[in-house]
Amino acid sequence: MTTFLYKKLGSEESKASSSLDKQSLFSIIFFRWVNGVIENCKRSPLTIDDLCPLSTVDEPEVVTKKLEEAWNQELCGQPKCVKPRLWKAIARFLSKRECFIVMLLAFMRSTCLLLICVLLYFLLREITEEAEEVQNVAIFCVSSICVCAGVISLSVSHFQFRGSRLGMKVRTAITGLLYKKVRSSSIKANMSA
Repeated sequence: MTTFLYKKLGSEESKASSSLDKQSLFSIIFFRWVNGVIENCKRSPLTIDDLCPLSTVDEPEVVTKKLEEAWNQELCGQPKCVKPRLWKAIARFLSKRECFIVMLLAFMRSTCLLLICVLLYFLLREITEEAEEVQNVAIFCVSSICVCAGVISLSVSHFQFRGSRLGMKVRTAITGLLYKKVRSSSIKANMSA
């Protein structure tokens, strides 16, 4: 019987194996980079000390500063009669590459869902007709449906992962920006009182 020793996730050895930035394409596509975390969670409860640190682009200070710069651009770029819009600053703040990937994943899912419907139509049409080539068309349709189902599964998983990550980044940046604004307002109020 094999005994498993608990390996703290925050250790240098485990950081190298679970960092998303250093994983292979296969590991990223099939979320294999999470296996170490899941294996260690089976052995003992997960604590905050077990987690690897955030990548530098996801740290709260970095995203807050980036949104603050986008907000300052929005304030400076508007004439005085036009109100600045937070959504424009957020659009400027978000990575165009990440947004494109999220939209591409949603498009892939939708396309494959439509393709499955079309393939089912052709499959049912071929099955109801009596012809010698029914078997070849049926095999093609069934195998294509399976491939589409796999693409849908992967695209939905990555869409949810990347979308949630973008959402957390925006929430963190807005919270940090509001905290800075409230803090500076309270300091100004205390100075004037």
